[in-house]
Amino acid sequence: MHVTMGDDFNLIRGNEMASEHKRATLLHLSDLHIRNNAEETLDRSMVLDPLLERIKYDYSKGLRPELVLISGDIAFKGIKEEYDLALPFFKKLLGVLHLKNDRLYIAPGNHDLNRKVYRPSEIPAYNTNREINEELANCDYRADLLKGMRDYFDFIQTNFPHMTSEHGDLVPFVGRIKMNCGIYLGLVGLNSAWMCRARKNDESDSGQIAIGQHQIKSAFAELEGKGEIQATVAMFHHPLGWLAPMDRRICETYLDRTIVLTGHLHEPGGGYFNGFKTQTARIQAGGAYLGSPTDWPSRYHYIGIDLKRQSLRLDFRAFSKAKGEWFVDAETGDDGGGAEIPVNFLGLEKTATASTGPVHALPEFPRLYAAWLHENFRHLDAKGLNPSGNAIPLRLPEIFIPLYGADLAKVEQKLEHPERLKSQTHGGRRGNPPDEPRKVEIEILAARNNALLISGQAGCGKSTLLKHLAYTISPRSDKEPASPELAEYLPVLIQLKDLKAYCSKDRKDLERTRSVGDGIVEWYLKNKFNGNLTLADVHEFAKCGRLMLLIDGLDEIDQPLRDYAVNALADLRLPHAENKIVLAGRPHGLDGAPGSRFADFKTSVEELEAEQINLFIRKWFDIFYQGTTGLGKKTADDLLGDIKAHPALEKLSESPLMLTAICLLYYDEKELPNQRAELLKKFIDNLIARRFDDRESVLIYLKTLAHDMHQKRVRVLDREPAIMAMTKDLPALPGEKDPEFKLRKERLFKYIEPRCGLLLERAGQTEFWHLLFQEFLTAQMLMNISEDKHAAISDFWNDDWYEEVIELYVSYLSIDNPATANSIIDDVIQADDESPYRAWRLAARCLVDFHKSRQNPGLIQATRERLKLIIQKPLEAATLNDAGASLGWLGDDRDLESFSPVHGGEYELEDIGKRTMEAFEIGRYPVTNQFFKKFIKAKGYESKAYWTEQGLKWLETKQATRPETWSERKYSCPNQPVTGVSWYEATAFCNWLNATDSKHYYFLPSAEQWQAAAAGKEQRKFPWGDNSPTGRCNIYENKIGSPSPVGIFAGGRTPGNKDDAIFDLAGNVWEWTSSLWVSARDSYVIKGGSWSGSAEYARCADRVSYDPDDRDDDVGFRCARTLK
Repeated sequence: MHVTMGDDFNLIRGNEMASEHKRATLLHLSDLHIRNNAEETLDRSMVLDPLLERIKYDYSKGLRPELVLISGDIAFKGIKEEYDLALPFFKKLLGVLHLKNDRLYIAPGNHDLNRKVYRPSEIPAYNTNREINEELANCDYRADLLKGMRDYFDFIQTNFPHMTSEHGDLVPFVGRIKMNCGIYLGLVGLNSAWMCRARKNDESDSGQIAIGQHQIKSAFAELEGKGEIQATVAMFHHPLGWLAPMDRRICETYLDRTIVLTGHLHEPGGGYFNGFKTQTARIQAGGAYLGSPTDWPSRYHYIGIDLKRQSLRLDFRAFSKAKGEWFVDAETGDDGGGAEIPVNFLGLEKTATASTGPVHALPEFPRLYAAWLHENFRHLDAKGLNPSGNAIPLRLPEIFIPLYGADLAKVEQKLEHPERLKSQTHGGRRGNPPDEPRKVEIEILAARNNALLISGQAGCGKSTLLKHLAYTISPRSDKEPASPELAEYLPVLIQLKDLKAYCSKDRKDLERTRSVGDGIVEWYLKNKFNGNLTLADVHEFAKCGRLMLLIDGLDEIDQPLRDYAVNALADLRLPHAENKIVLAGRPHGLDGAPGSRFADFKTSVEELEAEQINLFIRKWFDIFYQGTTGLGKKTADDLLGDIKAHPALEKLSESPLMLTAICLLYYDEKELPNQRAELLKKFIDNLIARRFDDRESVLIYLKTLAHDMHQKRVRVLDREPAIMAMTKDLPALPGEKDPEFKLRKERLFKYIEPRCGLLLERAGQTEFWHLLFQEFLTAQMLMNISEDKHAAISDFWNDDWYEEVIELYVSYLSIDNPATANSIIDDVIQADDESPYRAWRLAARCLVDFHKSRQNPGLIQATRERLKLIIQKPLEAATLNDAGASLGWLGDDRDLESFSPVHGGEYELEDIGKRTMEAFEIGRYPVTNQFFKKFIKAKGYESKAYWTEQGLKWLETKQATRPETWSERKYSCPNQPVTGVSWYEATAFCNWLNATDSKHYYFLPSAEQWQAAAAGKEQRKFPWGDNSPTGRCNIYENKIGSPSPVGIFAGGRTPGNKDDAIFDLAGNVWEWTSSLWVSARDSYVIKGGSWSGSAEYARCADRVSYDPDDRDDDVGFRCARTLK
């Protein structure tokens, strides 16, 4: 059993099967996921039939539930055929328990909603509870919102008419049941799934869905009229932590002193939660049937309600796939092993539901303060950002881009699901590894949570974010806040560095008559806000629960003062639970009070992603080129293209500070250099020149530090050694004594470290912001200290630590001395090398980074031959991928458009049976980027002749002009398989080939044809045979982490004639087929597994259902053909 140990939570283990006190016993199941799928029927019966046997056995031993409660996901797609299959199971279940139909209660889950009923754009989104209530209260609107659950409601009304409420489909059910022990049990069913539609995966629902106040209020008002009740059970599908915060707070109020049953996460758990205003017992069911592909055991449990003992008894059961039977899921392993949860609210009458609004009337936002915020926070500090001497007006609302952090809803889910939070696609649809926590706008996190601790490195945008947050909340702002809820708050932004001036005299005077927090705030308002806001104003908003404290610069003061200030300011929130505090600082600034007091509310600023980078650049150049027609957009487009062509820039652009420097460099230079080394030099020179007058001296200090660190093979140095390393060549002044000299070195370091933009300080240690800076500055230092350019790096070619240094050294050398640079590479390529061919591969990567005009053609061909030799060897996957990628960028001259014969005849296909095949040919490789590029250049997306009727509809809707992943370097190596293509694009490509080749007819292979090519007549488990996939293909276990160049796994090809071998049928990318999925006529079979999927999906027989309009980064295709 997995149990939460949350606030005021208690759990006592117990082993006794029966109690001398009478209990009301319930059976709680969830997540059956019944599909209308012939292939799954047998598998499901192998789990659910033994479940019935186990329940029958438990019944014979005295465990006799009086009610069956199912918390959602009866079906998989929410369609009638699935409910028809569920009905016999429910009848058998009730029969085993000797219960009538009216003892079964069901709440709907997200899989009980047929998402196909809705248009893709029909995703509910609300800013306030009022908006939700208005739509749920309107019968017509509600009918439209719930139309995807029509089959579910029909199933309930036809077979279980006792599940009703006076509010129709708004509330699944409300009831009052007399139990055998004499107590009256109140039952409330709620619908938490009505907003779950058209989402990428179920994880994206977290924090985005709602039950709605109108629904829960109506349900409990109806229950109140049912008569006396000793215990109340409320059941809905999603854990409370999955509800949007504004909805969760309301629901928690109505659920006070209630037993809450949920499901969805497929993991059982439970506990007593004693919150600030409410008490609940929350019990989460495991998944009763999860399908064979998942590693999670199926589970269910019994709940015993014991009024006399004021406790809930939980008895858990789990399914063993190995034994094919259900067993007691408890630590003892003995029958009856379970858990007892003490509660103290059973038998108590529920009080009227309290309001969640502020107790006091909301005061008016101070007008002087609103004007002061508008004046002081409207513009971004542009100091040091004036390219070519031209001042740039940077209005904060115009330039700001949202920053993201991990969703704090995960913290709450962990309380209800303590062992693990594993991403599920309900049946392991594609076998992807668990998802990372969902990312949310940090301003939204601030709106949802009453405390937020933001961690981020220098230059990540923390201070700008807090300033933007304060500005947009102000009534004078010309931009709406991130969440409407914030509009009622009074933002007070305090820079902790300013508190250094909060001298002891001021402290003593101010804190003599007021609290420490009040003393700090009053001093700050007087000295920094110029009296435009008063302490009385702050108190008025705090009483109403509408004070938002924004605390910046946790790392900019020493820990004693930081702890003192943070604790004092945090205590100002105490008058009302709805007051907010947001704190921000570099990681080392979270030590002490911030980290200990707000550990559960911590998020980190995520690196910028492609969409944010795109938005940032477009905003910057719109400002740079104000008043011009289209020049800003064109310049932004040009820069984005350059960034995608430079892997180094792609990484650097993930920081707002670095991205700003890139924009400024581009503004000055009008283009970016083609080579990484040249780019880094200009980037660093530009960054330093804008911050220091003596640029050359600062660069010498930084090169010296980088070279010293690299010689020591470290990324970080303690502060004292870092100072010594940076200043080791600094001479003492005449007559300067050692203490004075040391102090001067320290001052020099303190002057350079925070200003240069290249160094980070973490917990008293120094490091370069990115290892690439350390490596480039080391390369420059090596070039300066040695006249012999060959000898300077000759000792490092087989040294992993110096690989990047060598690449940057040779690349930079090629700019002014290409002959010497080519000569260095040629010496390495012509020399012998041993497995794993580190020197050859490093030389190839160096050559890739040369500008094409500086590459020696003969050297390129010699390097290609070395790389082709490497990929024929049985080496580690990462080594093969490295060699294959360099071959792709240098121009892969293998024939990657060739086809191999698949002989006709009879094939015995696993899971399919015997099939007679006509002979055909299939692509030796998946279609590559360089092959698909021909389709794009031939205007394949523009020619309607290549597209099916449905494909044209898709194309018109999507407005696609290239694959989804086409612009991302991770997926764009010319000899990688093309990814991000829908079934319609793959089919259009085949039709284009038909128009260009008069001899052959091209098509997507059927699933049977694909499997025949992969498994052969020998019925191979994998395309090569039955041996392990390790080292033979690109799957998740081999840790490449992206599609790999095709044909690099010689051990993964089909056996037989080498010239007819077929590559990459296992792993790399899933491949579209022309076969429709048996039970879903609107999806197609994909085969082969992928780089993101585990080994089991790479089996020849494995198949997965996939929607034809999906364009994921692990799906591609290969063509088949016959003679016309």
